[in-house]
Amino acid sequence: MSELRVVLLGNSWSQRSSVGNFILGTTVFNTEEEPDRCLRVRGRVKEKHIVLINTPDLLHPNMPEYKRTEHLETCERLSDPGPHVFLLVLQPEDFTEEHKLKLCRVLNLFSDQSFDHSLVLMSTPREESPGLMETYHQHPPLKEMIRDCHYRFLWQKHLEPAELLTRLGQVVKENDGKHLNCRSDIWLHYMEDHMMMRRIHRRRMSGLMMPHSLSEEEEDEDESPVRRSSSFEFLPPNMSELRVVLLGNSWSQRSSVGNFILGTTVFNTEEEPDRCVRVSAMLKEKEIVLINTPDLLHPNMSEDRLREHVETCERFSDPGPHVFLLVLQPEDFTEEHKLKLCRVLNLFSDQSFDHSLVLISTPREESPGLMETYHQHPPLKEMIRDCHYRFLWQKHLEPAELLTRLGQVVKEHDGKHLNCRSDMEDLMMMRRIHRRRMSGLMMPHSLSEEEEDEDESPVRRSSSFEFLPPNMSELRVVLLGNSWSQRSSVGNFILGTTVFNTEEEPDRCVRVSAMLKEKEIVLINTPDLLHPNIPEDRLRRNVETCERLSDPGPHVFLLVLQPEDFTEEHKLKLCRVLNLFSHRSLDHSLVLISTPREESPGLMETYHQHPPLKEMIRDCHYRFLWQKHLEPAELLTRLGQVVKEHDGKHLNCRSDMEDLMMMRRIHRRRMSGLMMPHSLSEDNL
Repeated sequence: MSELRVVLLGNSWSQRSSVGNFILGTTVFNTEEEPDRCLRVRGRVKEKHIVLINTPDLLHPNMPEYKRTEHLETCERLSDPGPHVFLLVLQPEDFTEEHKLKLCRVLNLFSDQSFDHSLVLMSTPREESPGLMETYHQHPPLKEMIRDCHYRFLWQKHLEPAELLTRLGQVVKENDGKHLNCRSDIWLHYMEDHMMMRRIHRRRMSGLMMPHSLSEEEEDEDESPVRRSSSFEFLPPNMSELRVVLLGNSWSQRSSVGNFILGTTVFNTEEEPDRCVRVSAMLKEKEIVLINTPDLLHPNMSEDRLREHVETCERFSDPGPHVFLLVLQPEDFTEEHKLKLCRVLNLFSDQSFDHSLVLISTPREESPGLMETYHQHPPLKEMIRDCHYRFLWQKHLEPAELLTRLGQVVKEHDGKHLNCRSDMEDLMMMRRIHRRRMSGLMMPHSLSEEEEDEDESPVRRSSSFEFLPPNMSELRVVLLGNSWSQRSSVGNFILGTTVFNTEEEPDRCVRVSAMLKEKEIVLINTPDLLHPNIPEDRLRRNVETCERLSDPGPHVFLLVLQPEDFTEEHKLKLCRVLNLFSHRSLDHSLVLISTPREESPGLMETYHQHPPLKEMIRDCHYRFLWQKHLEPAELLTRLGQVVKEHDGKHLNCRSDMEDLMMMRRIHRRRMSGLMMPHSLSEDNL
């Protein structure tokens, strides 16, 4: 790279200009007088060309939309062929929720991938006092902006040019040196719309049309949602349709969940029909098909009627369902219900359990500790185990989490649906035989052999479900978290033997391996990388060692978190550690919440809503489980599910680690006095 192009955005011209001058080491922007246009300056830093594009106040509430669009068009032209980094210079005490929404909107106008190229620089507060930096760091608009920028941020106070240049270079390296392409279809379509808006606006100003002629376009524009870029899609990109069958012991609950998924009322929760109902809608550019069923678990439903409903349901989900969503009312779900539900699933296919997800409805009467009580309710617990430990609670559930979890089931099977045809052919044959018997064409006992085999046959479980893909011989797991003792206990729990000393924490990464179910399980335990006093060089060295021990790359990061000790500081540090491995580490992460040291009714639910823990779970795409009552089989299954989401592929840390190794060599040279601090800028640009 011979040139780095940086766009300066934020809520203060003076601050942006000061930062621009700071980067180039000379006064190029006048901090006192703000122009009404974008400015482009170019300078050289250590034989590299730095191009800075400073913008007028695009966050100003009174700026007309056509004017903002005009500035963005100019900015895009000045950063041609595209900016490498957006440096968001934010004055913390002035950065409001309105500013945040406006800034997100501006970034989205450039591209829906702008956040991947953004770095937050927090200006020094005008008035300083002890703890003020920490206070502003927890300021919701600022905190959310940092999270949206993948936790890339730094403080201006005590900042050196070499550090800022290095961090800008790191953003570039995360994107393989590629600039942002603003000329996508999104941009072009948006610019076409805005050029039309500008023409309409000029006509309005010239008196050729009434002011209200703009109202419809303005309302549509103001209400457009903020877009977020993500490499993690809830369905594989080659899938255009997701087919979900709703089963359970309450029509009302199943219908409510269906309406919740689609975001609109499509099922009548009050009146239960005596037939299957199919609805579909578009969500996130994918067609979601829901098949709701009558009460197939009713004890008085005849076998013939049950089979008829299953056949109809299979036809509605042709060529086959992707997921069975089992909506279970916990206080009503009995052993009889469980056996009936297993029977229904087996009528579809003996592999139905591999495609099933349990959703536990909110109990009608709540009290502290009730969620935990129902989780241990034998029929429910066994149903969850049969579904390979896939479950979630309806309470506090968000549509994004439910869609993500449905997508994870699909990804476990490489996007393939369940094939019910062979099973359904058997059913249709049985129905023909049954009708012939009813019509007197054959003696009743002619069915006895088949009926006895059918009625007395045990509930079938799929044996094709292995916790790892068959072509994988090794699973590599990195243990991270805020307690060595807890991580070590979990490692011993996985392998079924004591391999880690839980009392003595070493100052290095430890690798152990063992054979489980004919697969080699490799665990890499780490020292306390979340410790607030760990030096940056030591942190990077441990990450480098860990990457070497998990060569060619880890499959899963198991985040073992002690809930009462997991603070906002821990969360930010953990995100930083994961990003040192790779900016895709969160896609390979699973949260394991340790059992609280002191237990009381409702404590699990309280900690689940603890903001740092809740946000960490969301960032890991809602993959989490509790250590309490956990069985080794469940943990291995959940680790395998993360692997299957990525087609058995491990995380590739090499490119990230090469950067780290280069940084360490440069750092050592600097420490030994062989180079001046400012020499860092050249190597990292």
